Amino acid sequence: MPRGRVRLKFPAPRPLYPRRTQVALIALSVLFPVVIAVACRIDGTIVMPTPGAGLAQHFGYWAIFVTTPCIVLLTVYLVATYASTIQRTQDYCVGLTPTLQLRLDRLIALELRRLSLAENMVWVLVLCVFVGFCCWVLNVVNTISPVPTYGHDVFDAYGHRYGYYTAKAYDLFVAAAVWAPAAFFCLYTTFSMVSILRFIYENDIVSVNFFHPDNCGGTSRFGNINLIILCIYANSYAIIYGNYVTHHQTYFAMIAALIGCTAVAIVQSFLAVYFIHRAVAKKKRQVIEAVTAQMNALISAPTGKDAFPSDLLAYRNHLMGVRTFPYARGVLIAVSVIQAAPTVLGFLSKAHP
Repeated sequence: MPRGRVRLKFPAPRPLYPRRTQVALIALSVLFPVVIAVACRIDGTIVMPTPGAGLAQHFGYWAIFVTTPCIVLLTVYLVATYASTIQRTQDYCVGLTPTLQLRLDRLIALELRRLSLAENMVWVLVLCVFVGFCCWVLNVVNTISPVPTYGHDVFDAYGHRYGYYTAKAYDLFVAAAVWAPAAFFCLYTTFSMVSILRFIYENDIVSVNFFHPDNCGGTSRFGNINLIILCIYANSYAIIYGNYVTHHQTYFAMIAALIGCTAVAIVQSFLAVYFIHRAVAKKKRQVIEAVTAQMNALISAPTGKDAFPSDLLAYRNHLMGVRTFPYARGVLIAVSVIQAAPTVLGFLSKAHP
C-alpha cells in the first residue's frame, strides 16, 4: 500500500448463525423428518391409498427434507464468502487514490454492518420472516381440508392429527428460520454487490487482467458469489417440481412457477454483475481498438509482408475470446443449467402430466 494511505479497519461481520446455531439448525433439519415419520406411522399415513399422498408418496416434502440443510449451509457460505471478498480490494481494484480508497472503505464498512443486521436491516429480515409466515398460514389453511386445493387427501391434512401438527411445525421452522434468512441475504448480497461494483465502475478502478486463467479478466470471484445465490434459488426448483409430481391438479400453477424461476435466475445472473460486465467490456474495447490501430499502422507501412504483425493479431484474437461477464467456464455452464432447468422441468411436466 502506498505510503500515507490510511485504510479503515473493517468490522468483522457478525456470523449469520453462530456455530452452535448452525449445528442446531442442521440437527433440526435432520431430526424433524424422523419425528414426522413417527407421527405418520401413528396416523397410518406413511402410504395412503391412491390418489392420496402419504409421507412416502409426497415428493414435495422429500425435496424439502433434502434441500433444507443445503440452504442453511449455502446461506452461511454466501455471507462469509461475500464479506471476505469485498474486503480484499487489492484483488479487484487498481489505481486507487487515497480519497477513492477511503470512500470505497467506507462503502464496504457500511455493507458489512448491514450484513450484520445493523442500520435497521433487521427489520427487512423481519419482513422476510413475516412473508414466510404468511405462506405458512396459507399452507395451514389449505391442508385443513386439502381436497378442494389438491384434489386428494395428504398425510399433513388436519384429519391426520399427528402428521398435521408435526408437519406444520416443520413448515414453520423451514419458512421462518431457513428460507426467510436465505431470501434476505440473497437479495441484500445482490443489492450490495451492485452498489460496490457500480462504485468501482464509475470511478474506473476495476482491475482487469486479460491473461487471467478464468478468461474473464480475473473477475470470476464475483461470478462465483452469484453462483452461490443461484444455487440457493435452485433448491426451490426441486421443491416446486416435487409438489407438482405429488399434486398434478395444480398443473398450471406449477408450470407458471417453474417458468417464473427461469426469469428470476436470468435476471439474477445478469443484474448482480452488470457493472463488472460493463467495466470489462469497456477496457476490452479500448485495448482492442488500440491493438487494431497499431496493426493497421504496421500493415500500411511500406516494410514488406515479413512485417505482418502476427503477434498483435494473436493478441487481438485472444482479447476477442475474453468473456465480459465474470463467469469462468465451469461456472458459466452451471449458471446456464440453473437458468434453463425450471423451464425444462416445466416442459417435461407438460409432456408427462
